[in-house]
Amino acid sequence: MSEPSLKKPNFSVSFEPANSLLRIYWQGQVAEKEIREGYEKAFEILKQNPTKRVLIDFSKRRLAKELDPEPVFEDIFNQVLKLINSTLFLALVVPKEEYFLTSEQNRFGNYKKYDNEYVIVESFLTRPEAEAWLASVK
Repeated sequence: MSEPSLKKPNFSVSFEPANSLLRIYWQGQVAEKEIREGYEKAFEILKQNPTKRVLIDFSKRRLAKELDPEPVFEDIFNQVLKLINSTLFLALVVPKEEYFLTSEQNRFGNYKKYDNEYVIVESFLTRPEAEAWLASVK
């Protein structure tokens, strides 16, 4: 059962203790303030809970043209990896355009520079596919 931790109109962050799963959902127009707030809440949850799996669904998120969420994500994600210090399974549900138009190396090559070498990243077109993969990993 999911424990709602933060629910806003354009994003939600929740943790499922039974599955050691953190869920982050983005939808609609999202501003930089919301991105920071959402990832900071996720970081707060990760500090308090043993987490092995993270599902980030940004397939329905729209960003302002000048907004690049990567620096915020990278900063917080590096902090998370220092805390976890074990294998982390990260499932990303991405928009179709990004999935098909970006090579996997370009899309996920930047994750290799993080502090934890045990991050396993997979991308998916749908949330059920991502959930099935996360349920299958140990």
